[in-house]
Amino acid sequence: SLHGPEECHNALTRTNGFSQTILGISNASKLEGLELVVNCVVTKQNMIRLNEVVDIVKPHQPGRLKFSFPEPIEGHDFVPNIVEASYFVKKAIDYGKLKGLNMGMDGFPLCCMKGYDSLSDNLATNSIVYMSECFERDFFSTDCGDKVKLDMCKGCAETGSCGGFYRKYVEL
Repeated sequence: SLHGPEECHNALTRTNGFSQTILGISNASKLEGLELVVNCVVTKQNMIRLNEVVDIVKPHQPGRLKFSFPEPIEGHDFVPNIVEASYFVKKAIDYGKLKGLNMGMDGFPLCCMKGYDSLSDNLATNSIVYMSECFERDFFSTDCGDKVKLDMCKGCAETGSCGGFYRKYVEL
């Protein structure tokens, strides 16, 4: 994951790992047979700088650059307004396409990303039906996470393919 230019990435990850992340992206991009996906979690702190992420990633020609809406956890101070975040993600996706990058997005309800739904990039769209977390001893069916559909979702044409909103986002 790359979350912005150096100072932004380091502040969000609370490390000085930007250079190491770029080196990892560079090294992985040279491996034959590997589809490199660079993920950027969209936050209040980086959403206005997503085009800079495109510029940083472009020289490494990843298989895909993906912008993901965060699932809220403790300390919600980083979770952006979903409407504002989707605006900046759409702009960055358009910019990335102009630069010749394959783009994707995840975690956004499809109503927030109208016209970009074909770029949905999640476990289901990648045909991953079972997975196991490092702390689990078995494989389990994949799902959309802890998401809910709102009243406004009723009757939406995308309701079957849309995961909805993160439950904790709705509760914020």
